[in-house]
Amino acid sequence: MDMELSVTVTLFSQLALGVAVNGFIVGTYLLEWRKNRSLHISDTVLMSLALNRFLWQLFHTLASLFSFVQVTLTATYKFLYCFCAFLNWSSLWFAAILSVIHCVKISNYNNSLFIWLKLRLCRLVKWLIVANLLTSLAFTIAPLWFVFPHNQSTSIDVPQNNATLNPLQNIPSPLFVLCLGSLLPFLIFCVAVSLLINSLRMHVRQMRSRATGFQVSHVEAHLRVIKGMVFFLVLFLLYFSVIILGADKKTDSNWIYFYLGLAFYPSLHSAVLIYSTRQLRTACLAIYHGAKTCICVPHGNICD
Repeated sequence: MDMELSVTVTLFSQLALGVAVNGFIVGTYLLEWRKNRSLHISDTVLMSLALNRFLWQLFHTLASLFSFVQVTLTATYKFLYCFCAFLNWSSLWFAAILSVIHCVKISNYNNSLFIWLKLRLCRLVKWLIVANLLTSLAFTIAPLWFVFPHNQSTSIDVPQNNATLNPLQNIPSPLFVLCLGSLLPFLIFCVAVSLLINSLRMHVRQMRSRATGFQVSHVEAHLRVIKGMVFFLVLFLLYFSVIILGADKKTDSNWIYFYLGLAFYPSLHSAVLIYSTRQLRTACLAIYHGAKTCICVPHGNICD
């Protein structure tokens, strides 16, 4: 009972954090779109990523509660599981697409391939989004043959001995499905990070050889984006380790680590995106100062 209570409190805490952080990103860019009737391609992808995580946080919490109260595998639970899986795959893809945009826009390569990519960035991103939707849908549908076998009825008996429901226990090789579904966006992300780091190294060496001093703004742009991408890479590796723990250890008592690991990294990465994006950071500070003024003025305090 104590474990169930602590898990429930943790889930709702993560729900509140995820809804607040991702809702703030979506709201900021919706106001920007309403004002200008357009968004930059990077802002559009970032808003899509935040909206994806906003929905995923809600449905993930519902699916977790279904599992923790030990309900049967009804059609409702199947829908929640499938929708959460689809949002999870697409979230990884949107993060990879965002890294591609940062790499193409910030890196200073002068070869013909990068010039071609910069001129066709919008078209490239559209194709990547299509690939996102198709691959996410494929990796959502494919494991269903094993997760919810067709020879079973629409529901499965409730586990005994206070066990928590584990959908992955029916998959012959869950790690293969998880690794394969994450491989392509992970490789894209790693290539983008490597190209950005190499671009920064080339830029610094070029400035030193010319003895003209560093272009501080360009170097800071490189460093800011690289720090955010490396932080996401660390979070993704931690997330993947927890996924392996939850999928490999099929005992029901360890299944809670799968849910908690899934809910941990998206909110933290979204918070990092707010900090590293000037527009979001400015909007967040404006809300903070506005709230501070509203709190202080009624009490007669003077706020800076």
